[in-house]
Amino acid sequence: MLKMRLKKRLRHWLMSEKDLSLEADRLQWFSVEYENAISEILNYAEYMKETSTEPLISFTAQVIEEKGQRLLRVSRAFCLLQKYKP
Repeated sequence: MLKMRLKKRLRHWLMSEKDLSLEADRLQWFSVEYENAISEILNYAEYMKETSTEPLISFTAQVIEEKGQRLLRVSRAFCLLQKYKP
C-alpha cells in the first residue's frame, strides 16, 4: 500500500507541469547525468580500441564507440526538443 502511494506521488511529481522551471531543472539534470555516463563509456571504449592488440576487442570497442556516439546525439536531440516543447 505504501509502495503504491510512493509510486503515485513520484509519478505525479515527475509528470506535473505546474512549475515549468522545475521541469526544466529535471531535464537539465537528466541531460547532464546521461551525457556523463555515455561519455565515460565512450572514453573507455576509445581506450580499449587504442590499447588492445586483439582484433576482436578492438572491433567491439569500435562498435561500442560508434553506437555510443549515436546514442549521445539522439539523447541531445531529445533533450533539445523537450526544452522547446510548447
